[in-house]
Amino acid sequence: MYAPAHDVEDLEQYRIGGYHPTIIGDAFHDGRYEIINKLGFGGYSTIWLARDHHQEHYVSLKILAASQSAQSNEAKILRLLSGSGGGSDNNPDSGPGHRGRQFIPRLLEDFTFDGPNGRHLCLVQGVAARSITVAKEGCPNDMFPFKPPAPSRPTSSSGLHTSTPRVYVMKVRNRRLYTP
Repeated sequence: MYAPAHDVEDLEQYRIGGYHPTIIGDAFHDGRYEIINKLGFGGYSTIWLARDHHQEHYVSLKILAASQSAQSNEAKILRLLSGSGGGSDNNPDSGPGHRGRQFIPRLLEDFTFDGPNGRHLCLVQGVAARSITVAKEGCPNDMFPFKPPAPSRPTSSSGLHTSTPRVYVMKVRNRRLYTP
């Protein structure tokens, strides 16, 4: 009986509608992107380090499972968050100068291709500075301590502030940390 190893995708996901079988040395998009190494996987994609032979730099290729590719809005969402998708620059929470914009992975390109398991969407992005797996080493139970910015405090009619300090814990798996 097959039992998947820890932090390795389930081989049964390499089926019709599932992951695209990819190996080091494979080329995508008319030979532009050459697979160098595997970076990770998620519930509906595998992520690969690739060499962009047109721009002569490294990129990450996120290859979505065929069953998820047609319905995915990820490319559209990344374009909107990065400011290249036609969002409103009048909104201070989404304009090009927003301080959080630097942490949004920029979508360089997206394309589809046909493989033995179906049609796959491929998202091309810059390579993250470091993996969150490495960044969280030493954190208890694979959890980051995380305290979000304090919300504005509503005032009661008596003028007393009501707030309870909260500590949030963020569990992250198979994500990349983007730094400016």
